[in-house]
Amino acid sequence: MNFERCELENSTIRNCNLRNVEISNSDLTGMKIYNISVEELLAAYVQMNQRKLYIMMSLL
Repeated sequence: MNFERCELENSTIRNCNLRNVEISNSDLTGMKIYNISVEELLAAYVQMNQRKLYIMMSLL
């Protein structure tokens, strides 16, 4: 199933199998998963990976 150019603002997804779902080129402003901001999750992910890269580069 594909969703393209659809308006899902203020929608709620419950009891769904989202295994292997990919979201790209989409506005994630305000999106939450288990009441956790996706924007904050992505920012934390980037920060953790930057630290890992810095540590790996410093070992060279």
